Amino acid sequence: MSARLLRSSLALLCFAFSLPILSACEEEPGSQENDATQTSYVDLGDFVTSDADLTRWIEIRRGLDDEFDQICGDTFCGGDFSNIYSLGFTCSVSSKQGRMRECLWTFAASQELVNGENGDIVSTVPFYECRMQPSSTVRHFLPAFGADDFMQAQLPGLEGTVHEQLMDCFEPSPDFEPLPEPVSGPFADVADNLTTDDEINAWYAMVGGLRQSFDDVCGDSF
Repeated sequence: MSARLLRSSLALLCFAFSLPILSACEEEPGSQENDATQTSYVDLGDFVTSDADLTRWIEIRRGLDDEFDQICGDTFCGGDFSNIYSLGFTCSVSSKQGRMRECLWTFAASQELVNGENGDIVSTVPFYECRMQPSSTVRHFLPAFGADDFMQAQLPGLEGTVHEQLMDCFEPSPDFEPLPEPVSGPFADVADNLTTDDEINAWYAMVGGLRQSFDDVCGDSF
């Protein structure tokens, strides 16, 4: 074999061995870049940084809770459950640009039944999840609620108001367990034995007072 041919063969052999190494070196920066640009999501409350935006977000969440309580008796609470309460309104946004991904408004209700034979009380507590997917950024999403009447706000990318987004939310989930059939006996629900307006008003004032008192202390305790 001539010296020239030998040098050519060695060069080809070295080039062949170098290809896998070069490929590995080229892939690594690309994979790091893909990982670096991958979108991640955070809670809207963790995304906002200014005091004004944080105050606005808290105002919206509290306003939605209060407005739902005010209208529930004549709307959503007129069915099987008369005590549906808001548990919270939460939204996810992209961590870099603050683009809206999804909002979730959760609710809970309850029914109680006194066993007439022994006085035991059983309850059922359904939960409801109302999901919305506005198409916007935090910068446009927060002002979209306006100054008040938050449930009538029309959020970017959604058809109808926030109130209308809740219309199909309050159907029992597949794992919902209804109350057992009533059992007669010497025991009964206190509310069923109230006969005068004063007694009825006093009872529901007490129930409402307990709920309000719990709300007042919950943040610093439970």
